[in-house]
Amino acid sequence: MKTSIFISLLVAACLRPFSTHAAGVPEPGLVMYGRVLDTTVMGMVTNGIITWTVFPVSGGAPVTMSAALTNIGGGFSYRLRVPFESLLGSTTLSASALRANTSATLYDRSQVFVNGTNVATFVAPALTTLTFKSTDHGMVERVDLLVTLPDVKPRYQGFVDSDADGMSDSDELLAGTDPNDPNDYLHFTSIQVQTNGDVELKWSAKGGRLYTISRAASPANPTYSVIRSNIPGLAPVTSLLDTNAAGSGTYLYRVLVE
Repeated sequence: MKTSIFISLLVAACLRPFSTHAAGVPEPGLVMYGRVLDTTVMGMVTNGIITWTVFPVSGGAPVTMSAALTNIGGGFSYRLRVPFESLLGSTTLSASALRANTSATLYDRSQVFVNGTNVATFVAPALTTLTFKSTDHGMVERVDLLVTLPDVKPRYQGFVDSDADGMSDSDELLAGTDPNDPNDYLHFTSIQVQTNGDVELKWSAKGGRLYTISRAASPANPTYSVIRSNIPGLAPVTSLLDTNAAGSGTYLYRVLVE
């Protein structure tokens, strides 16, 4: 008789955590980190607050998180965890967490602010959405951002070139190149004059970027004219044939990321 009473009490105790008043089970979730670059001073932001809102595209309550902006490891501005919970039995989702579904779920994370009111944009626009499922828990992802803050110091003080390749970190992020790799930067890899006078241009390119090629005829006082714009990047090298490079003068070429 005593044994049967003990078993019934034990079963009741085991069921209690899964009542309708219990919160979901916390998951490691998603950890995001990256650089926030100020386009005003062309430097990394290491002071202030980043506020990020994430919500399910198919419907559901959003979750807003904040983190301090600082210098992490000498190369990043923030580290932020997106909280997820799994639901077991009749548990309910906490107001401060997203549900970790067993199937892949699409989330919108495009709403990011720095210091409350300054809108941040994504260096890689494709990262404004996130696909996450329960088996992805513990995932770590780099997401770099751009923001325009009030100009409170001379521009040269904010110039950062981590790999010393002559291009600022912010310019490299815009170009899709690695600011920590001195061999990865936007540049012409080859400019060759063909036998018929045409000029073949080749440059290091990244998929997902659009480029503009311009030409100037006077090296002493160059005035550039666009040869072609909206050129899709094909990694690792994209090429263009300039068929209007007439004459025997000297030409200057410029490649820009749109």
